[in-house]
Amino acid sequence: MVYQDIDITEVVEGVIEIFTMVAGLKKIEIKFNASESLQVCADIDMIKTVVRNLISNAIKFSNEGGEVLVSVEKKGHDAVVSVRDYGCGIDEENQKKLLHTDTHYSTFGTNNEEGSGLGLLLCQDFVMKNGGKLWFESVKNEGSTFYFSIPLKD
Repeated sequence: MVYQDIDITEVVEGVIEIFTMVAGLKKIEIKFNASESLQVCADIDMIKTVVRNLISNAIKFSNEGGEVLVSVEKKGHDAVVSVRDYGCGIDEENQKKLLHTDTHYSTFGTNNEEGSGLGLLLCQDFVMKNGGKLWFESVKNEGSTFYFSIPLKD
C-alpha cells in the first residue's frame, strides 16, 4: 500500500469519466455533485477500485434510462463519497447478508449482469485499510445508496 496525499474529488471525477460510456449503453446518466476539493491521505489504487466497484454496481442495478448520483462531501473530519442509484434496491433480508464474509450474497443486475458478490467485501476491506468505513441504505424497488468515508488530511 502506498499512502499519498490525493484530492478525492478529482479521483472520483476521473472514475466517473471512465464509466460515462458504459452507463450510456443502458441510457443511464451519471450526475456528479461536489462542492469543493477534499484532500485525504490514502492509497489511490484502493480508492479508485472502491469507486469503480460502487459505480459499476449502481449501473448494474439501475434500470435503463435511469440515473446514478455520485457525491463527495465533507462531514466532520471525513470525506464522504456516496453513490446513489434508483434501481431495484435490496430487500431487508438480503441487506443483512451484504457486508459479511460468512454470508456470501450475489444477485443479477437489471439486464441479468452477473457478479461474484465479492466486490463489496473487497471495497469494505480497502476502505478500512485507509482508515474509513463503508455502509449503505437501500429500499426494495427504490434503489440503494452506498457510502464510504476516508479521514481528511490534517
